[in-house]
Amino acid sequence: MNSSAEASPTQSHPHRFPHRGLLPEGRYFTLTWTIGYDFGGMTTVALERSSAFARLDNRRVEILTLSPEMKYRDRERELHEAGTLDRKVKIRNLWQDLTTWSDRKLRRMIGTVDPDPSAVDDILNRSGRDWTELREDSEGHLLQADRYHDRGHLLVIDR
Repeated sequence: MNSSAEASPTQSHPHRFPHRGLLPEGRYFTLTWTIGYDFGGMTTVALERSSAFARLDNRRVEILTLSPEMKYRDRERELHEAGTLDRKVKIRNLWQDLTTWSDRKLRRMIGTVDPDPSAVDDILNRSGRDWTELREDSEGHLLQADRYHDRGHLLVIDR
């Protein structure tokens, strides 16, 4: 008997956590800006829904965050320990990923907009080992943030 021809739906997609088939096959993500320490309704719903998908269908769910302030936070561990997040839910931060990628991988991300040549004149002098240098106006409003790769070179100028 050829077992590959007789594979059941749960065998056709081998997973660490065999899915229960409640949700369509695929990868599941939740996107949010940040997960602060004093969060409210929308973040609560995002965490609860992600945990429900993971728990009820026995599948991995990733919460993607975009906030540069979350680069060094281990919110996933904290939320798992607090019982707020199912063990199958993982948190990934865009900046944590980008600042560890190789130059080769980063080159694949080059966009289609031509860089502003005058931006080179706006690069902030790196004053320390922090991954971010900030420029503010005289009233303290943020004008620019330069983000650095973990290896030390400039990654992004955000104006």
